[in-house]
Amino acid sequence: MGANKDVCSAHPEFDPQNNTMWIRDRRYRQCLTCCGLYYGVKSVGECRGEFPVSKKAINDAKIRIGPMTLVQLGLIRNSFIHCNKEDGLLWFTDSEKMMIYLNQDSSRSKVVGLCNEYGCDVYRRSWDDPKMHFMNLTDVMNHDGGELSLEFGDNNTKVSLMIKVGMSAKEVGERVSQFLDNLNKIPHEHLSEVKIVE
Repeated sequence: MGANKDVCSAHPEFDPQNNTMWIRDRRYRQCLTCCGLYYGVKSVGECRGEFPVSKKAINDAKIRIGPMTLVQLGLIRNSFIHCNKEDGLLWFTDSEKMMIYLNQDSSRSKVVGLCNEYGCDVYRRSWDDPKMHFMNLTDVMNHDGGELSLEFGDNNTKVSLMIKVGMSAKEVGERVSQFLDNLNKIPHEHLSEVKIVE
């Protein structure tokens, strides 16, 4: 971001990282640009209901907002704090790419309304879940164990589970749990994003 974009033209003296300045002077709190800058520079996770973006969050997101300017990002984050208090809205922020991801579709109309108010592009995301196209069950360790190998999707994503005789119920449970976690991490395919205009 260029320095000029990160300054309020009406209040060029405002430092969005100075909490005292924000708290003591109502002019800044009543200015949309100052408000956007103040909430835009906060570290990810400081806003109630916000989490750092992750591959899983991006993979599962039903709504993507942005990219945005710093002011737009801050205004959306500030508004989402209130949405979190009202209906438990949770979101994932990528402050480097200036994007927000949501995996809740229930608040879509409210989210789209806020995005329209602040001039942000918002997209509905859909995808196909990859289908299993290969399965192999192999005896290992002289028939004292077995490995189940599965392949999914266009990228041939492999997931496997190995268990052996003599494992405790807890050990088998941990392996099965890890196997299920790996299944849930398989990326979606054929992602499409459609801009929402309401």
